[in-house]
Amino acid sequence: MNGSTHPGKLSMTCGGVGHNVADCLTRFGGAPILLSAIGNDYHGKMVKSDSQHMDFSHVREDASSFATASYIGILNQRGQLYGGVMDMSIHGTINRDYVKQHEERIKAAPLVVLDGNPPVECMDYVLSLAKKYERPGKALFDKSFTARCRANQEETFELAARMVLVPLAVAQAPGF
Repeated sequence: MNGSTHPGKLSMTCGGVGHNVADCLTRFGGAPILLSAIGNDYHGKMVKSDSQHMDFSHVREDASSFATASYIGILNQRGQLYGGVMDMSIHGTINRDYVKQHEERIKAAPLVVLDGNPPVECMDYVLSLAKKYERPGKALFDKSFTARCRANQEETFELAARMVLVPLAVAQAPGF
């Protein structure tokens, strides 16, 4: 790329593993509870506008210092990922205290789905709640989590060691 600007096509979509799973479940008649965070910015408003069919009542809106999580992928001529840039810092606000406010919802959930963006301590806490309440817990990771793993291998090994303690019996969830 050598520092130059190149012609190309741009598109913008709403997504992220957690959002996409909640979106699909909603479209199939489910009522998932999305625990996430968005900024009070253009992208946050776009996500809410594009996701009006979803319940955003539990999504934390940060009106101050964080932008909505964003990812820009650069594809080559064959449509393969060449590289990307991401800003997921808002997911640091999804912490144990925030999740604790929703513990009863997690207790009642037929399935707990977790993506790889919140801090490891938070993911560990969510998975421990899934185990405590005997709820199937499923952790889903995408390529952005791979970059995070490369950046902090010690954190990754800690999470992997904890995850084996959680049953991943998704097939046991009613309605699936």
